[in-house]
Order: sequence, then structure tokens, then C-alpha cells
Amino acid sequence: MIKKIVSGILTIAVLFLVATSCRTVKPTAPAEIVLPYTAENSPSYIALTMETSIDQVETFLNHQFDGLIYEDMDLKNNGGDNLMVKAWKQSNIELALDDNELRYEIPLKLWVKYFYEGKTLGITISQPIEVEGAILLKFKTKFSIQPNWTVATTTTPTGYSWLKSPSLKFGPVDLPIGFIADNFLKNNQVPIAKAIDKIVAEQLNLRKYGDEAWKALSTPLKVNEEYNTWIVMHPMELYTIPVTSQKGKIIHQMSIKALSEVFVGQPPHQQTFAVPDMKIVDKVPQDFSVMLQTRLLYSEMRVIARKHVVGKTYEIGKRNITIKSVDVFPSAEKVALKAEVDGDLRGTLYFTGKPVYDTATAEIRLDDVDFDISTRNVLHKTASWLLGGVINKKISQQMVFPIQKELETARQQMNNYLQNNKLTPELTLQGKIHKIGFGNISILEDGLLIPVTLTGNLKVRFKTF
Repeated sequence: MIKKIVSGILTIAVLFLVATSCRTVKPTAPAEIVLPYTAENSPSYIALTMETSIDQVETFLNHQFDGLIYEDMDLKNNGGDNLMVKAWKQSNIELALDDNELRYEIPLKLWVKYFYEGKTLGITISQPIEVEGAILLKFKTKFSIQPNWTVATTTTPTGYSWLKSPSLKFGPVDLPIGFIADNFLKNNQVPIAKAIDKIVAEQLNLRKYGDEAWKALSTPLKVNEEYNTWIVMHPMELYTIPVTSQKGKIIHQMSIKALSEVFVGQPPHQQTFAVPDMKIVDKVPQDFSVMLQTRLLYSEMRVIARKHVVGKTYEIGKRNITIKSVDVFPSAEKVALKAEVDGDLRGTLYFTGKPVYDTATAEIRLDDVDFDISTRNVLHKTASWLLGGVINKKISQQMVFPIQKELETARQQMNNYLQNNKLTPELTLQGKIHKIGFGNISILEDGLLIPVTLTGNLKVRFKTF
């Protein structure tokens, strides 16, 4: 009888030890919560530079002003000057640039028919006289850009010099060359100056180039065919500084303020609006950045977790547990892990951690991994030996997700695209991404959204001629 009692006590003791050393836990799972997605996209500034070579302007003007420049065959006009005048361009127009001022020298070959009237020895003489000569007309043009995109030019004569003076004597009377020159200049320099203004304003049609640039930048641009990657820009405002000159070029610097994003797959439809008026400022910003929305799906996180966590045995003192399976799901501002365990503790454990980007390793990892509150409360009663933080730290070290390869690929795609990409025959896109930055990670229903900002410079150059 005593033997049976002892045996029963031993059996109970063994069962008690088994029950206390290998307990099963089943805490309540943390709520699967997805918060609304909000992301602030900082504006980009796309530098638009229109460079017009003085040589190009000179070539254009020489093309426009060619052959017969001026003809006046009316003797009675200009106050009855008795002059008929024809002027041809004799050689190429030469230009010089001084800040925002162009200086012209226009060489002209002149034919003048002057009806001379006078008295000699009491006799009235009326005689048509034809002479030829060559004159160099000098002008200066100041130009500025108006908010409505028009080019305001003001061309004024600055003088002349004779290349070949048409001197001639008619009997005892000298032909009044000074009178002829003064009349020609008085009646022809201003019309020529107005013609120059008209040609320059029409050729420097910035509205045309602004419309082209605005439309091109508003249209989604495919930067990679293989991955079907697009960059989408939403232009907002446009800034400009006064026209300047440098190294023989007229330079007009502008900057478009825009929001920029990268999409994989079909980009959203982009509506193009009319180009707005320019805001004239002292300095235009030129920092360009594009937001790349990189995703890390929970399905990918599960694969990595199963590779590095499942099957691992963790020893805590004389006890140990082995993780049999892992699941990942969203829980408000954190990522939750569901771990099925075996060993000195059986059942389900829930952990939560905050996803962060580690700049040193270019990895996404879970920071501050800890037991969920429900799991922690259960463990306090059943397995407090797990609460020392050993398993939390180990899981945090193993739940890392490298994304450096994807980021470098994205940067390389952008840089390849930005190398002298011709948007239109007149517009060329140039730029380079120098830096990669990161925003706050958003926890979505299907995975993590990592806002990546690629920063560099972006320029659109106009070829006006």
C-alpha cells in the first residue's frame, strides 16, 4: 500500500515537473491594424537654362539681313529730300555681348540718287547725281524677360562711320555728302533698329520653349524599359532671374518647382496645364530630388524570416526554445511577428518591432523588438525566464532586409536616363543623381513602403538655333 502511494506521488511529481517545465502558451494576437498612408514629398527644382551663342544670333541675323536691306525710291517723302536710296548688306554683321546688351555693326553698301538743284552764274541747274559708298551702322540692343514670357528688346543707334565715302564734285559745287548721310541715318536707322527688335523677339520666343518644357516635364517619362519604371513630375511654379551673358553666350536661367515621383508599372494619368507666368527672383533654386517609392512586401519578409529565424534554437540559462514557423503582419505603427515555438515552452509568441533604415548597412531592420503586451502578460505568469531580452535581441539581429542593390539599380537607371536625353529637337535633359536619402517608413496592408529620395541636379537646355 505504501509502495502504491509512493508510486502515485512520484507520478504526480513527474507530471507536475513536465507541466511546469514545458508549458503551452496561447496569448491573444496583436490587432492587425493598417494606418492611413501619408507621405510628404518635398518639391524639386528643375533648372532650365537657355543658352544662345552670340555666334548663333550673328548667323541668324546675317541670314535675316541679307541682300537688299532698304529701298526708298520716292523723292517726295521724308519732307521732300530729293533722295532715292538703296542699301545692301556689304559683309557679315558682327555682334559683341556686354552683360545683357548686344552691340551690332552692320556694314552697308549704298546707292544714292540725288536730284541736285542750284544756281551757278545765275543759271538754275537741276541734275540727278548717282553715287555709291559704304557705311557702317552701329546699334545696341538691351533685352529683358517679362513675367508673361515675352522678350522686351530696345535697340538704339549708336553712330556710324564711313567705310567708303561717296565724295563727288559737281562743277564748282561739292555734292552735300553730309546731308545725304544725315538724311539716310535719320530716316533709316530707326526702322532698322525696329526690324532688329522684331527679329530678336520672334527668334527668342521663350513662350514656345517654356510650353515645350512644361509639357515634356508634365508627361510621365519611362526611365527603364525592363522594369517598366517611370518618373512622374508635377510642375507647380516657375522662377526666372534677369538675363545674363557669359563667355559669348546669352544665358537665361529658370527653375521649375515640381513634385517628382518614381512609379513601377503603369504611371497615373498626368494632366498638362498651360505654362504659368514666371516669377522674377534674384536667384533660382536648382536642387533636384525625386521620390522613389520602394516596397518591401510581407511575403518577402516571411521568406527572409524563415531562412534566418525558423529552426533556430535559443538557449536561456538551462532552458531553450526552438522557433518552428514565423508569420509577419502589420500592427499600427509596428510590424508584428507570430512565432510558433517548441522546447521548454510550447505555443505561440507575438513580437513587435519598428522598421527602420540602417544607413551604415543599407538594410531595413526591426528596431526595439519586444514581446507584444498580451504575450508579455502571459509570460509573466508562465515563463518569466524568457523576459530577459535574449530572444528579442537575437530576432532583431536576424530580421534584416537588404535593399542596397535595388537602390543602386534605381540610381543607375536614373543616371543612364539623364545623360543627354533629347525630349524634343530643341530640349535636352541632363542631370545626375548624387545622393540617396530616406523618409519615414509606412506600414501598409501588403508590406512596407520606404520613401527614398534621390537627390542631384537636373537641367533642361534649350537649343534656340
